[in-house]
Amino acid sequence: MDRLAKIFESKAKSSSAFRTVQFELGMIHRDAVEHADWKTREGCVELHKGLHWINLELSEFLGATPAERPEELADVLHFLIEFALLAGYDATLIQEDLRWGDRLDIVVQASKDDSFVFPDEETNARFMILATLQVAEMLKNKPWKQTCRVERDEEQFTHRVRGMFYWFGALVRTAGLNSEDLYEQFMRKEVINYKRIASGV
Repeated sequence: MDRLAKIFESKAKSSSAFRTVQFELGMIHRDAVEHADWKTREGCVELHKGLHWINLELSEFLGATPAERPEELADVLHFLIEFALLAGYDATLIQEDLRWGDRLDIVVQASKDDSFVFPDEETNARFMILATLQVAEMLKNKPWKQTCRVERDEEQFTHRVRGMFYWFGALVRTAGLNSEDLYEQFMRKEVINYKRIASGV
């Protein structure tokens, strides 16, 4: 199993446990514990909340010191994976490419030769924020709408979700981390998250 698949698997378990607690506390809808259906108002709200958390962590990254930034990137990845899971994706969202290695390498290295990607992590973080807003723009079923949309361009939506991963990889790479650094940071934070779930803190 490649490292991105391991990250998805770990996050599926921890997210399910945490979201079950949230449901029991009345914080989320029953139908949004494991998966959020974009065709419903409740599901759309949960997906928008997921995008909000991604952007909140990106803003924290921008305000962090260089020493704090690796942990902030792990937090961004936490919410990025949780959003992908809620939207119904798994690690195969990132298509295999033998040039780079496993899927986590692909995420980090895919933008390496892209002249449109910026050389600094701050600008790439801001473009990732824009990428999340492009995903949000396709989630139209808001609570105040009279009717719910039941159709969307699935290929375009998936393309935009991949765009978030693309800019995240550019951010990680220009922040000076490689895929192994990111994997270690994420798994270290997962241990902390499991302890929080167990202790209720």
